[in-house]
Amino acid sequence: MLHFSVHSEIFSSLCKRVKGAISRKDDQRYGRVKIVCAGGSLFIIGGESDYYTIISSGNVEIEEEGKVVVPAGKLFSIVGSGISGTIEVKSEGNSFTMKCGRSRFRLPAYGELAVGLPEDLEVNGYLRCDDLTFKLGLCKKFVNNDHYPFAYLSDGHISSTDGLSAVKLPVVGELKEPCVLSKRGVSEVQAALQAAAEGSHVWVGQDDAWTYLLADDQRIWVRKTSMSFPDLSQIFDKEIGNSFSVAVDELKSVMKKVSSVIGGESILHMEQKGDTVQFRALDSDGSTSWDALSVEPVGDIGKFRTSLEEFTRCLSSISSGVVLFEVGDREVRFVTEFGTFVISKVA
Repeated sequence: MLHFSVHSEIFSSLCKRVKGAISRKDDQRYGRVKIVCAGGSLFIIGGESDYYTIISSGNVEIEEEGKVVVPAGKLFSIVGSGISGTIEVKSEGNSFTMKCGRSRFRLPAYGELAVGLPEDLEVNGYLRCDDLTFKLGLCKKFVNNDHYPFAYLSDGHISSTDGLSAVKLPVVGELKEPCVLSKRGVSEVQAALQAAAEGSHVWVGQDDAWTYLLADDQRIWVRKTSMSFPDLSQIFDKEIGNSFSVAVDELKSVMKKVSSVIGGESILHMEQKGDTVQFRALDSDGSTSWDALSVEPVGDIGKFRTSLEEFTRCLSSISSGVVLFEVGDREVRFVTEFGTFVISKVA
């Protein structure tokens, strides 16, 4: 048995946010949504096999607490049909009814969702919502990830890699245990947390099967990936003695000129000549362009080649300030106030 009343605007908002967790049209059409009234709050639960979200609201009049599972697509259609005012919801046995003004709706009621979610949550730390969503956005912008689990969250940092490029960014918060988010998980978490209040925290925990995040009125479950995250310590932590510093705006100005006539698969050549560094780009049809920067080098960066696309994507992730440009045996490392970005040299 379940019986509650809630305003249509509140119920519609909750359903729309849960609908966003069900990305595939088939799942929205044939999937199921769980409605729960407990502890004075209304909870709407929906998702897919690897991702679930729970939205809650305390603005509800509960006559009888309980839970029910209903068809997702039909519930979303009712909510989107233009009903307005107070919605009264009742569920008993296999029947689920909604009343709003002179409108009446009846849906079949089912048992539990196919996937059981943990109810007793034990968090192991927190991150600041706005900082986490911004840093996840930088990871998505920089890393084209199809081969590795996307993000590694540890105490003080978030890391990501695609095997060629890598990024490590500081995050505000404390985590006792690291956790890994899949590419799908990163996208869904970032979208879900957009609605969180500025400066609020997202609490993080995990069990054997799920990583879960709690923020304001929302709970997010992301199924753990079976892949292990690669060890990036040799990339981020090793000492590199050959470097120079340059203002981001100045470097972007040079790269804009260098890439102006270049297209397709392009290579960026860099070479130190005294107190200048020359940048030269070459593409497959023979077009070339170059420019130079005056620098104060430490050590000798010599000459090397890297992907122009990777270099440009890395630079676009850095908005301002000064970048420490370090050249190792196999990688080029950008160290900034926003974090550290790494791209590989090419033969």
